[in-house]
Amino acid sequence: MAHYTIYHVLPHEGGSWEVRRERTRQSDSQHTRKAEAAQAALESARLNAPSLVRIHRRDGSVESEFRYAAETSQELQSVA
Repeated sequence: MAHYTIYHVLPHEGGSWEVRRERTRQSDSQHTRKAEAAQAALESARLNAPSLVRIHRRDGSVESEFRYAAETSQELQSVA
């Protein structure tokens, strides 16, 4: 089983959004809009395949998931 880096797009203080790797407390980046945070997470995931992106709703539930496999890092696969 491959080791995946997991990126989360999460709600942040003041209505903003953050990108954070799983098992870390520090944000990788913060964004005004959810779409900007999602784009940043997807780009990081593509560059660091194999990886997984989980995009959350404001209530914390998972809205969608995307996976990059090491051998197909150019292709995005939705797993949600």
